[in-house]
Amino acid sequence: MFFLGLVGLMGISPALFGQAPAAPSTDLKTLRAQIDTLSVEVGVLRNRVADLESRADKAVSRTDFDPVKNQVDKLNADLGAVTALVQTQNAEIRKLFEDHKKNLDLLIGQVAEQRRILEAISTQDNAGRPIVNLQWNMESGAFRDAMRSAVHQSLDGYGTLEIENRLPAAYTISVNGTYYTVPGSSTQFVRVPVGTVVTELVGYESPKHWTIAPPTYRQRVIIGPAPRTAYYGWSEWVWDPWLGAWVRRYYP
Repeated sequence: MFFLGLVGLMGISPALFGQAPAAPSTDLKTLRAQIDTLSVEVGVLRNRVADLESRADKAVSRTDFDPVKNQVDKLNADLGAVTALVQTQNAEIRKLFEDHKKNLDLLIGQVAEQRRILEAISTQDNAGRPIVNLQWNMESGAFRDAMRSAVHQSLDGYGTLEIENRLPAAYTISVNGTYYTVPGSSTQFVRVPVGTVVTELVGYESPKHWTIAPPTYRQRVIIGPAPRTAYYGWSEWVWDPWLGAWVRRYYP
C-alpha cells in the first residue's frame, strides 16, 4: 500500500515496472525520434529513482524499504536495457549513414566518368545538342572496323527482279546466266544479289544491265508490246518482240 502510494506520488505509472523495451523500428526517422524520446525518459527516470531512494531512506524503516528497493533495482535493470537499446539503434543509424555515403560517393563517381566519356566522344551541333564526334572516332581502327561491320550488316545482300510478261505467249529470259521461263500474262520474281544484274531475252535481245540497290532493292523488267502513245511522266524500258528491241515506255 505504501509502495503504490509512493509510486503515485513520484508520478511513475505502475505499468512501467516489468514492461519490456519496445522493438526497434526500421524506419530511420522513427528510430531517431524514438532515441530522442527514450533519452529524455531515461533522464527523468534516473532523477525520480534518486529522489525515491532519498525519500525512502527518510520515511520508512529498513524492512519497509526492501520492497521499494527491489522495485528500484528492477527499474534500474529496465533502464539498462533501454540504454543498451538506444546504443544499438545509434550504431545502426551510424552504419546506415555510412552505407548511404559510400553509395552516394560511388554514384557521383559513375556520373563523373560517364560525363568524361561523353565529352571525349561527342561534340555539339548548332543548337547546342550533343552529337557523336565521328571524325574523332574515325581515328580509331577498332571504331572503323565496327562501323564497317555495322554498315555491312544493315545492308541487304539480295534484292528482287520482277519480270512481268504482258504478252500471251511464254518467253525465256536469262538472269545472271540462269534461265527462267515466264508464262504469258504472268509475273515471276527472281531473287538476285545486290548490284548489277544482267538479263537477256533469249532469241530477241542482247544482254541488258540493271541495278539492284537500296532503298527498294527491286527492279522490274516488262515483256510486252511497244506503247502506242508516249506519256511524259515516269518511264521504264520494256522489250518489244515485234520490233525485236528494248523501247522506253512513258507513263503519266
